[in-house]
Amino acid sequence: MRSTKEKVQDATRQFQDRVQQAYRSRHYNRKSALLVFILNLVFACMIIAAGLFIFLNIQPYIRAVEMLANQALNYSLINFVMSLPLIGWLLGLIASIATTLIGVALWAIFQFFELLPWILTRDADTLRSLIERIERFEVLAVKPSDTPMVAALKERHNNIPIEWVAQATTYAAIAYTIDGLMNLVTYPPIKGGLDAVSLWLLAPSMADVDWGNLITVVITLIAVEVIVKLWHWLRQVFGYMRQQRQEQQDEAAQQSN
Repeated sequence: MRSTKEKVQDATRQFQDRVQQAYRSRHYNRKSALLVFILNLVFACMIIAAGLFIFLNIQPYIRAVEMLANQALNYSLINFVMSLPLIGWLLGLIASIATTLIGVALWAIFQFFELLPWILTRDADTLRSLIERIERFEVLAVKPSDTPMVAALKERHNNIPIEWVAQATTYAAIAYTIDGLMNLVTYPPIKGGLDAVSLWLLAPSMADVDWGNLITVVITLIAVEVIVKLWHWLRQVFGYMRQQRQEQQDEAAQQSN
């Protein structure tokens, strides 16, 4: 049997271990709380920046829809109805809301295609799911007896699972090009507007470049993708921190028992 002195030493060591564990847990919680505060602050700033850049990026689409609507509704009867005091104001309000919604919908479609390559490959789970779907796809064997037409159709069939994945980059490039052109029209990078671009091409001068509009075009063009990727990264960080905190709480509960 152990002596009373040994029992006291064991109890003392256990008490010291619990004190150290509590100190480490408290120290970790302080660091974790500070990190959570910083990440929440970054997240709040990101939301504010996202709202500003999305607003700037949506404007070209709204203006394009408004221009098409004005051309389509440029008739004498419609102009007469729009000039009526109450009815004209109501129809103008409805038209403004409709053009805004259509512009936002077009903007969302273009943003989806710009983000499509990243959406398909954003994390390991998504890649595994994509690989599993491709592997489950039934491939038709091309036989020597197949006619050229049948062989071509089989090859076309077999390429379907990876074709749309490979074309995602092409769709994103097209969407970025159209998005960039629309932003350049809305925010001309040359002082004097689009009418001065032809003259600037004949006699280029850095003094005539509107750097504010040029920076606005670049930022609005890439801001949505950067913000979405940053949001996804922050979600992963928060998830990792929650997992670490839960593991530490479970470990502390086991040691206290």
